[in-house]
Amino acid sequence: SLRYGHNWRIDWYLGICSLRNDEPELAYERFNETLIAMPGELGPKLAVAGTAELIGRWLIGASPKPSDSLDPQVRRWYEIARHHYQDLWLTDHAIITAAFGLARIHLAYGEASAAIIGLDEVPTTSRHYHTARETAVLALVHGRPVSAVTHAQIVEAAQRLQQIPDAEPRKPRIKLIVLGTALGWVLENPPNEELPDLLGYPFTEYGLRIGTEQSLRELARETRSNRTHRFQLVDLANYVRPATWF
Repeated sequence: SLRYGHNWRIDWYLGICSLRNDEPELAYERFNETLIAMPGELGPKLAVAGTAELIGRWLIGASPKPSDSLDPQVRRWYEIARHHYQDLWLTDHAIITAAFGLARIHLAYGEASAAIIGLDEVPTTSRHYHTARETAVLALVHGRPVSAVTHAQIVEAAQRLQQIPDAEPRKPRIKLIVLGTALGWVLENPPNEELPDLLGYPFTEYGLRIGTEQSLRELARETRSNRTHRFQLVDLANYVRPATWF
């Protein structure tokens, strides 16, 4: 800077170098300096948000705490990320990265309902439209203990899944997650009354075991290039299937 004067490009490239050197806090400082020099610019604002989120995840480490007991330092970094992601998304719905980033922050807070709001706003013309819909399904039933998932969230996830075209390659795997979560929920919360079917299967332990088993076998049949993974799926299907005499 002594040679070239104060130039935002220096801070920008130093920020990138800091990220490559696994120094996210230093990268944040550099990107923030760039944003101060060019307030409102898309690139620096996304870089600040993404780096702040990265620092929060880095502070959590390999043993994340429950969302209601996040360390204040982690929350501080997440709030910085949330602020910028939200600002970008409210300004321009073409910035799809901001919608996904905002969803991740809400999920880190345990706010599944809030996470899917931005995902639902992704334009139908975007090439990430179906990915956003699939992510919304996962936000409702995945990534937290089954005890934290409600019956209403499982039903909503199934309804959203049915609206996704069958041609989407990730749909079978997401269907397995929905059915598996429903099975775990039934095991922890035996219903006192008959519940409507879920994805064509009775909402009972027996029905959901059949559905989960069939989903696993379907995935195994589609897995041709990795024999070990295919055998693991078959083993899981045999493990989860309802107990019979045969």
